[in-house]
Amino acid sequence: MTAKCLIATLLTVTLTSGCATLLNSGPSTLDVTVEHPYQGVTTTVTAVATKQSSLQAMPHFQIHLDKGSDYVLTMQSPGYRAEQAVVNRSVHPAFWVDMALLAPLAGLLALFVVNAPQSQGLGYLLAGASLVTVPLGLFSTSVDMMTNAMWTHDPHQMQVRLIPEPARP
Repeated sequence: MTAKCLIATLLTVTLTSGCATLLNSGPSTLDVTVEHPYQGVTTTVTAVATKQSSLQAMPHFQIHLDKGSDYVLTMQSPGYRAEQAVVNRSVHPAFWVDMALLAPLAGLLALFVVNAPQSQGLGYLLAGASLVTVPLGLFSTSVDMMTNAMWTHDPHQMQVRLIPEPARP
């Protein structure tokens, strides 16, 4: 019985460690290219949640975005209209897979491994699984929420062409 409990524990920890955390950890990456003008462009990247900004003085750059915030990019150059672009967060599909599928399956598998020899049928197993899968699902999705792995940013690439300001008479 001890080996079965150990196997069930290992399966449970492995399968409920947060699917989005395993597939989507780390910051999001955004590639920005300002196609025109190529010189004199500055881009301010502002995190909406913290109001922290960083300044990029290149027409092409890659920036890592913290998944805990949406972002506003402001591109400007002398003689051109300033342009703003928003990079929003959305829930990563792996989070929904984890919530709807993997955590309940892990609970069923853990109960099956522990109770297989003395099981009183599938109904007994499913009834016991409901006591396990709800806490496992909450734990698993909580890991994704606490690590911000449940989020992804869209878009991942951005190309911008600044428009010249009209000539003043």
